[in-house]
Amino acid sequence: MSISLVRVSGTGISARQVFLVVLVCITLVRGACAQAVLADDGPPAMPRHNNSLKIVTTESLAPLGLAVAKRFAELRWDVAAGDRDLGIQKVRAGLAAVALTDQLPAEANDQQPDVVAVPFAWEAVAVVVHPSSAVVALRTQQIRDVFSGRITRWRPIGGPDLPIHVYSWGTPSSTREIFRTMLLQRGPVVLAARPVTSSKQMREMLLSDPQGIGYLRLGLVGRELRAVALDGVPPTAVTVRSGTYKTAQRLYLVTRGKPVGQAKTFVDFLLGEGGVEEVEAAGLIPLTVKAPESDESN
Repeated sequence: MSISLVRVSGTGISARQVFLVVLVCITLVRGACAQAVLADDGPPAMPRHNNSLKIVTTESLAPLGLAVAKRFAELRWDVAAGDRDLGIQKVRAGLAAVALTDQLPAEANDQQPDVVAVPFAWEAVAVVVHPSSAVVALRTQQIRDVFSGRITRWRPIGGPDLPIHVYSWGTPSSTREIFRTMLLQRGPVVLAARPVTSSKQMREMLLSDPQGIGYLRLGLVGRELRAVALDGVPPTAVTVRSGTYKTAQRLYLVTRGKPVGQAKTFVDFLLGEGGVEEVEAAGLIPLTVKAPESDESN
């Protein structure tokens, strides 16, 4: 914004009046410039309030955290993408109120009680096939042989004499990490595996391919696909909670000391019935079973 000097003559306006007009204009211009600077900065990505809550989560738990965050109008949100330790570090340093993580902090014990970890859900991974498949159960070694390429046809594992189409995550994810660590023991995946980049894509591929095999979060399998039993144990919420289904890990809410204020509100919500709904919607297994709705007709 530029200021030009206006010369006034022959109008009967005194020099004092001209000075006052110019002074007012300068004051208004300064105010406008200040407003323009504030406007250029724009509002922060998330509003900062005295009672805001900062939460850090791993990338895989971000959708769950965002879903819960929508329940709170003044929630400052921060996602620690892919780093399992960052959330715990920020909580310990007082830079975040709550962390959602799949890692149990080493400090969360009686000797070092400054970090409190509360389990809130299970993340379980199931081996999945087309609903028309004759295969309903597999042993761990058979799964390793299939995904490594040692078994390439369905007949040796109870199916027809047709090629097996292996689908595997082509990008980092907690689903892939659980599958490769707990089932494959970091063994190789056949180069011919068809890569997918999301649970939605994995579902679509397996639904359209009767010869396909892949893996998903148990809670995202649905009724359209078949999750095969593993070493004789069916993949269900009951077997996950009991610990008999092994391809699963606990998830934790981590705070510095016992949560208070809005942090306690957030933790209590996620551990309550509202949280159970959000956990299930994310394809996870709640630690507790949701109470059945009462029948008002009785």
